[in-house]
Amino acid sequence: MSTAPYLCPKWIVLETSPLSFEAEELDESSMREIRKEVGESEESRARCLQILRKDLQSLDNIHPCLEEDFLLQVLRTSKFDPTKAMQKMLKLYQHRDKLAESFKTCSMSLEKAGSLNHVWISPYRLKIIQRWLLHWVEKWITACTPLKNVCT
Repeated sequence: MSTAPYLCPKWIVLETSPLSFEAEELDESSMREIRKEVGESEESRARCLQILRKDLQSLDNIHPCLEEDFLLQVLRTSKFDPTKAMQKMLKLYQHRDKLAESFKTCSMSLEKAGSLNHVWISPYRLKIIQRWLLHWVEKWITACTPLKNVCT
């Protein structure tokens, strides 16, 4: 793949990244540094998971995902603050409800809906979906025309 930027639709410019998408594991020193930055330790993991699970189970009208991997992702983005993690979870479920509500007013045949070019990504299975999405984005980028000397 060339290092030139690619213009896919005219409003999006993508540049090649020095990061490797194939990298799935980091060395132990990098992991320690990242865990320290987000405040992750065995004690904080157990304590925050317990608090977040208890708070989520106490909610009415919501059947939350209580899988440990999913909750850990939310806690890591919240730097292991259960209050912030709970706010993120509530926003996620509010967004889900708004999205479901918007589809109730949409009437379209299955044939037409299937022919639309759209992507739906479930936050519950991100690792598998990310690989699939990256595959299709790569195909989309390679189909686009490379631009030369965009900055000049």
